[in-house]
Amino acid sequence: FDTTVVPLGSGDWAGIGWGGHTAGSRPFRLPVVQSAVWRGADGSVGVVIANADSVAHTVPLSLDCAAWTCPAGPLRIAVRRVGAEARVREESRRTVTEPVALAPFDAVVVEIRSARATGAADRR
Repeated sequence: FDTTVVPLGSGDWAGIGWGGHTAGSRPFRLPVVQSAVWRGADGSVGVVIANADSVAHTVPLSLDCAAWTCPAGPLRIAVRRVGAEARVREESRRTVTEPVALAPFDAVVVEIRSARATGAADRR
């Protein structure tokens, strides 16, 4: 997602130098919402989005399936939160667009897999 839609957080990062010697702390500024994308061995694509802020944020997830080699055909998209049921939908477009609402200190996982797939992972 576009990290310019969320504020920057700041703090001091304690550094470790060579041989375990402390290199002192350095100030940093990072977006308060971070994400990572990966592709599974089964062809599925996962996106984790985490909010490290004390206020809620909604971020626009947009994933180009051609760039991530998503499975061919219709897609099954599941948005999962810790301790909650997944919100699941099927999508035939090759770009996944999903507004993701994050509570303070919250994280979600978006799973993208073939809608044709069967098995335990698809019944979750």
